[in-house]
Amino acid sequence: MISDWFMKLDTIQKFIWISLFSQFGRALTAVTFTLFFLSKGLNLFQVNILAAIVFTMILFFELPTGIFADKFSRKMSFVVACALQGIGLFGYAAADSFEWCLLAALIDALGVAFANGAFHAWLYDQLAHEGSQDLQRIAYAREGQMFYIAMIAGSLIGPYLAAIDPRVPWLLGGGILLLLSVVANVLMHETYALPEIKKEVVFDFLKSHKDPVLRYIFLLGGFQVFATVAPDYQWQPFFQGLGLSTIQLGYLLAACFVAGFIGSKIAEKFRREDSLGQTLFALQVVLGLGIIFSVAVPVAAFAISMLLIQEVSRGMFSPVQRLFLQRNIMKSEQRATIGSLASMAGHIGAIIGLLVSGVLAHMFNIPIAWMVSGAVVIAASAFAFWNFSKSQSWQKRCVSIFR
Repeated sequence: MISDWFMKLDTIQKFIWISLFSQFGRALTAVTFTLFFLSKGLNLFQVNILAAIVFTMILFFELPTGIFADKFSRKMSFVVACALQGIGLFGYAAADSFEWCLLAALIDALGVAFANGAFHAWLYDQLAHEGSQDLQRIAYAREGQMFYIAMIAGSLIGPYLAAIDPRVPWLLGGGILLLLSVVANVLMHETYALPEIKKEVVFDFLKSHKDPVLRYIFLLGGFQVFATVAPDYQWQPFFQGLGLSTIQLGYLLAACFVAGFIGSKIAEKFRREDSLGQTLFALQVVLGLGIIFSVAVPVAAFAISMLLIQEVSRGMFSPVQRLFLQRNIMKSEQRATIGSLASMAGHIGAIIGLLVSGVLAHMFNIPIAWMVSGAVVIAASAFAFWNFSKSQSWQKRCVSIFR
């Protein structure tokens, strides 16, 4: 029996399988996301507004839902998250106007906010309770592998489902997430004591931006998301305009995830921990140039090659940023809250980027939106790197004086 097999899984196996299916449910809509809403009569600006609302909701509800998970139940928070996301995807499929799409977006965003942090916190404390802390690194690494597998599979299968009916990927994805909420409720065991919530955690969370290194990491993360939301939400109509079919868009998205996977594997081999700050800036420059050149020449082969280069850069950026962040958190008890602040910086960048790129694409065209995004990430990252370098030089001078 399949149910007996699932019940015999250990904590890491449950984590990996649940992660795989939750990502796959979302991945089914990835290729046709923007095209789906355009088919409902929305314009590019309205699509960006919907995405901005999702990120805004996540931003405002991330901390409250995280406190809910810590105070009551990480498992229940994740179960509710899957159910809300499933309902949200069903809502998108049924919506016939911008207002109904907006309602579905609100439900979906609340679901994403409930999931953020809760699932990983459950794994961390459950493994600690079982005395398997040394397996956490393996679990997170395998989760990353499952993400790419799910996204590649979803990007290849989704377009074929959309060819039957544009709503099918959304309905199937919603069904998977609703079913997953039931499965997670059965499989996830919470046998550890929940931590006590302290007010000091919130205050430390708000003060961490004063550290020059952490501020640099937050800013670069926010700048990158600002720049990449334009390609993320506008690549489908852009490449369709270059002659790619919906099925070919699916293969292109799969190639992008392969490029990102290659970037993450390159980052695994990175050993120069003394130059992580410089590496992040260099990756931002490559990203910005890749975005600009993707639309500079209206030839599909050239645009695709530039798109894949920026995806390799993005694949490298996340693990390097994560390592640099963890190396510069001085107090272990602040690790989760500072990580949440880094995530919120990305949400803020996404909200601003969606609005700016949406307005530019609506008033001018998609290439203008991408070029502005690429130029901004290079210029803003250069300014942040200059400030970061200046603070590092001042700190080294102070150390040499007091020796």
